[in-house]
Amino acid sequence: MHDDQLLAWRITGATVRGASHRRSDLPNQDALAWRSPAASGAPAASGAPAVLAIADGHGSPLYIRSDRGARIAVHTAIALLADFAAAHATTPALSAVKRVAAERLPRDLVLTWNQGVAADLAAEPISEREIAAAKIRAPRAALDRLADDPRLAYGATLLAAVLTQRYLLAVQLGDGDILTVNDDGTAAHWPLAPDPLLIANETTSLCSPDAWRHVRTYLQPVHAAAPQLVLLATDGYANSFVDQGGLLQAGGDMLTAIRDEGLAAVSRQLPAWLRATSAAGSGDDITVALAVRAGDPQPSAQP
Repeated sequence: MHDDQLLAWRITGATVRGASHRRSDLPNQDALAWRSPAASGAPAASGAPAVLAIADGHGSPLYIRSDRGARIAVHTAIALLADFAAAHATTPALSAVKRVAAERLPRDLVLTWNQGVAADLAAEPISEREIAAAKIRAPRAALDRLADDPRLAYGATLLAAVLTQRYLLAVQLGDGDILTVNDDGTAAHWPLAPDPLLIANETTSLCSPDAWRHVRTYLQPVHAAAPQLVLLATDGYANSFVDQGGLLQAGGDMLTAIRDEGLAAVSRQLPAWLRATSAAGSGDDITVALAVRAGDPQPSAQP
């Protein structure tokens, strides 16, 4: 990419309570955050990095504060990845940036998340009311584990990305999907190494022992081209489709909608789309974050 072709991004996203959670009167246990040089739908400041993160709090009875754990996760990821991009803005070799990301970010993310959880517990210890509510659904063995390690109450997965002039960097712990969509609308999964511990509905978590060992990173140089769209989604989105082909088609459809209607219009409609997807599919909470290349065609004026 030439110096006069600065890569800039516009970001939006939405998180919605799943249909099953509404029926059960459970909170939305997902979280979403981003840091962008521009508001959604507006031209981004040239060349500034963009950072986006989503997290999915575990829904089973043991994880009684997983909505808080997810919020701590996304804010932790945004701060660390923004600092990482700033610290390595002038590192000459991308191989060095990639190595540092793989070696340091997993430990830093998990350590900082644990510190955030500890601060939350210190400010508001788990109450008898919360334990009593958990007893209705949780087995005794799970409550014993929670008594031994209150961090478990905050269990969550995490997906995050930082998009810079020279590289796109993804970080993932647990399930969920990161897609890239090219100019022709074809979508693909970001080639993160598979996590062998993702079996059926089981997932690795920020509250897992040695969680940092399960954090996966992937750095993609920008070179002469970059994806038109980067999409992050919690597993409630993919689980609403019959197969992975449906998910990839949805990624391409999202780019088409942005080009046809504009990002601001898509931003307004996105929560309703996700609620409908949950109701017709997984029933789970769904969170989607979108980063689209600035300068994409905007909708034409109607005659």
